[in-house]
Order: sequence, then C-alpha cells, then structure tokens
Amino acid sequence: MRTSIKLYDLIKCLLELGSNAFTSLSATYMTEVLHTTGIEIGYVFIETLIFSIFGAKFGSIVTSKTNPIISQQASLLSFSAVTIVGGFVLSGEEAKKYLYIFGPLWGLVIGWQYAAQHTFFSLSLPKGQEAEFSGFYTYCQVILSWLPPMIFSAVNEAGVPMRFALMTLTIFTIIAAGLQCLIAPWDEVRKQADTVSKNLESKSVLVLHNQASVETVAEDP
Repeated sequence: MRTSIKLYDLIKCLLELGSNAFTSLSATYMTEVLHTTGIEIGYVFIETLIFSIFGAKFGSIVTSKTNPIISQQASLLSFSAVTIVGGFVLSGEEAKKYLYIFGPLWGLVIGWQYAAQHTFFSLSLPKGQEAEFSGFYTYCQVILSWLPPMIFSAVNEAGVPMRFALMTLTIFTIIAAGLQCLIAPWDEVRKQADTVSKNLESKSVLVLHNQASVETVAEDP
C-alpha cells in the first residue's frame, strides 16, 4: 500500500540531513577555514534567509511547470552543486568575499527544496491517514540528524581538508535525488492520494459493524 509515500519517508530522512546540518557545519567551516567574524557569519545567514523566500517562490514556479517530484530532484541536485562548488571556491581566507555570493545561492536552493518537499508531501497524503503519515514525516526529519555532524567530524579528524568534509553533506541529497527516480509517476501518486486505502475501509466497516451490534444488543428486551 502507498509505495510512493512510504519510499518518501526514507527520502525524507536523507534530504533533511543535508539542509538541516548545513547551518551548524557551515558556521564551523566559515570560522575555521575562512576566519570570518561572528558579525560576518550573521550577515551571510541573513542573506541566506532572505533569499530562501525567493527560492520558495522559484520552487513554486518550477513545480507548476513540471511536478513536485521533478522539482524536488532539481532542488536537491542544485544544493549539491552549490555546496561542492562552494567547497572548492571558498578554500581560504582570501576567498571570504565570495561568501556573499554563495550565501544567496544556498538560500535559493534551500528555499526551493523546502517548498518542493512540502508540496509533494501534502498532495500525496492518502485520505483519512493525514495524522498518521504526518507523524512519520516529523519522525523522519530528526531520526538521523546526528549523522552528518558525525561524518563531518570524522572526515576532518582524519586529516582531510575541511572543504571536503563540508561536501559530505551532498552524499545524502544526491542519494535522495536518486531514490526519487523510484517513485511512481506523479499522476499515479495523485490518483493514490485521492482514494481511501483498503486498510482504512476495513477499519471503517469494522467500526460500523461494532456500532450496529451494540445498537442491536441495546434494543433487545
């Protein structure tokens, strides 16, 4: 039942890892590699936050022209590309000035990613099971949140340059984008979402049967 939405739970675990860990790990990277001050980091994050609004709007345009699956894949690959290029360009203190270019770029792709993933999830929920799947959705957001910082620290402690440690964030987003190829076509996902699951129908029939039995017993003298 609902193969697409179940697969999306796994995808959700992975795609959240890159974007959620980005804030803390990028602050460490900017401090240690680019030698930025706290005020400079604040400016970059403000830029990122502002441009995430434009990213969400851009994401809605891409989604309307294609579908939420394609839009989310594109946003994940865009985040990966910006992070990898940023790791090579932002390689030292002399490259600090480019932060004010990459900050908005990260904001655009992160805003786009969140807009696409919430659109997919809200439009693919099966009728009558919204609360059930929303619980899994929240669970998947946090269950592996410890993994990217651990990998980042392990790679850095192994003597690998920190820019390559930062790029490990893209492992999860690239895998998530690849797994989305296994999701059913969008028309089929929407068709499944518009039908009531057999499990829910069975439960409804059982409840009605039990209610009828109780009423019958209550009417007997």
